[in-house]
Amino acid sequence: MPIVIWSAIFKIPIFTHEQTIKPGLANRLISKFAIKIFVAFDEATRYFNLKKTIICGNPVRAAVFKTIKKPFVIKKDRPVIYITGGSLGSHSINEHIKKIISQLLNDYIIVHQVGDTKEYQDFEKLEDLKKLMPGTLKNRYYLRKHFFEDEIGYIYSISDLVVGRSGANTFFELLYLATPALFIPLPWSSGREQQKHAEIFAKKGIGEIFHQIEPSDKLLRLINLMIKNKIKYKENFKKLSTLYKKNAAKIMVSQILG
Repeated sequence: MPIVIWSAIFKIPIFTHEQTIKPGLANRLISKFAIKIFVAFDEATRYFNLKKTIICGNPVRAAVFKTIKKPFVIKKDRPVIYITGGSLGSHSINEHIKKIISQLLNDYIIVHQVGDTKEYQDFEKLEDLKKLMPGTLKNRYYLRKHFFEDEIGYIYSISDLVVGRSGANTFFELLYLATPALFIPLPWSSGREQQKHAEIFAKKGIGEIFHQIEPSDKLLRLINLMIKNKIKYKENFKKLSTLYKKNAAKIMVSQILG
C-alpha cells in the first residue's frame, strides 16, 4: 500500500472518506492507518472503527446548484427527462432508449447524455435516428456525448426526472436537488452498491428501479408513471431533510484542521 508507506516515511496523517454503503477493500485497509474515517452512509460505519468514524455525508460539487452555461436553451412546454449513463455513457441504457425514444418524444422533452464509446457508436446511431424523425419530435430531442461541469447545473435545473445509474455522486446530487430518479443500477458495481443506493430512493418514495435486463416497454411504463406522479415524488423529499448531512465538505475540513 504505497499511500501508507509514504505516510509513514514523511509522517503525514491519513484521513479517508468512504462514499458508498459497502466500502471496498482499499478503504477498509487504509482505515486501519487513518486518524479519522469519514463515511457518507450510516450503514458504512459497521465496517470501521467507530471511535475514528464520522458520518458526514458526501461532498457535492457546487456546479450542480447553479446555472453557469446553457449548452442549449429549452422551451419547457412539457416535462423534461434527463437520461444519462455516466461520463462514459452506457450502451445498455442507450439500447433501451433507442427502442422507446419516439414514444417518449410524443410527450416529453428528452436530454440524452449518450457517451462516446467507439465500440458501439451509440451517439452516431442515435444521431442518425434523430435525423429520420419528424420535425416536432426532432426538436424535442437533445443529444450530447458529454456535459461539461459548467453545463450540468442548467440540465439539472430544467429536469423533472433523471434516468440513469445510481453511483454515490449521482445519489447525493439528486437527493440535495430534490430531483426524482429512475435508477438503473450497474449490475456489477462493487458490493452491489448501486443497487443499494437505488433501493434507498425507492424505499423513501423519491425514485424507482429498473434493471437493464428487463424489457424496454417496462422502462417506458415506469417513466410515464413517475411523470404522472411527479408531485408525489417531490413531496416525499421533504421527509428526508435530516436523513443525510448536506455540509459534508465543511465537516471534513473542520475535523481535519481542528
